[in-house]
Amino acid sequence: MAAKICVLALLVALSYPVDKVHGSQPPDHAVLESKLQKILQGKVAVLQSFYTSDELNFDSEGKLKGMSGIGPWTYFGRLEIGSVQLTDSSLIIKAKRNVVKWEESASEFSNYTLDRSTHITIDLTPGYDATMLSATIDKVFLSRQQRLSDIVPDYWKELLTTERSRRAKQDQEKAEIMKSVQVAAQDVSVPKLQSSSQGIEISPATFTKVTANMLTLSFIVDEKGDVTRVQIEKPVGLGKDDEIATTIEKWKFRPAEKNGRPVAVLMYAKRVFLPGRDRDPIKNLDPFHNPQCLDPKQLSC
Repeated sequence: MAAKICVLALLVALSYPVDKVHGSQPPDHAVLESKLQKILQGKVAVLQSFYTSDELNFDSEGKLKGMSGIGPWTYFGRLEIGSVQLTDSSLIIKAKRNVVKWEESASEFSNYTLDRSTHITIDLTPGYDATMLSATIDKVFLSRQQRLSDIVPDYWKELLTTERSRRAKQDQEKAEIMKSVQVAAQDVSVPKLQSSSQGIEISPATFTKVTANMLTLSFIVDEKGDVTRVQIEKPVGLGKDDEIATTIEKWKFRPAEKNGRPVAVLMYAKRVFLPGRDRDPIKNLDPFHNPQCLDPKQLSC
């Protein structure tokens, strides 16, 4: 994917040669701050939780102080770091939201930094050193040992899992699940939706004509008519996918039948987002749907 994630692997970079110079004494905060600035400024980092507030305060254990909603990772998960400041008791980061959009022509994500500032303050343990600083940062942002697919909702996992070993395990688990799931066939009836579709089209077969502003998903309707294993097949990004996926997870169907008996079936859904028609799921903060912003790459307008 084009939208690379900057993982905050800081320990080695911060602790050497600072610890060597200062011995067992706490490192000079100005030296640590300078190193952090070189490592982080201009880079994109991913929050452990996708908070919607633009004023975020964390304790030294990475727990949010105060309240904030949680939003889609494609809009609220990523920050481009502008400045870094260290004090005796806190790390202060000023950043801008970095949003993710699916580019259908390239079949990958692209990212754009918005003119929308976020201010983060992280409490630090008194007398902190480089090791403690790095550990605290990794409690707020994605660490080197983690992947984005570890922290997103389940309906994103198949799309975002790219590591070969993880993908192989996931494919094996999927194959086991699909052994008991029917696909479109003449002798299998189509399950009947008993919930409001909310503008979402469903089909027992995949959609062949996929456009840039179209979100497509797959899901299983089990023998009881409940929805399981929703997966995003072709995203849109910009915070629009999650609302549709969570809506589908709550649907109720009259189950499909084969030879008069209820069976689990694989189904597909699509939602086309049309400017001017759709309510913005992120409260009109999406610059791609600002009528004054004719060029979607000019995100500061």
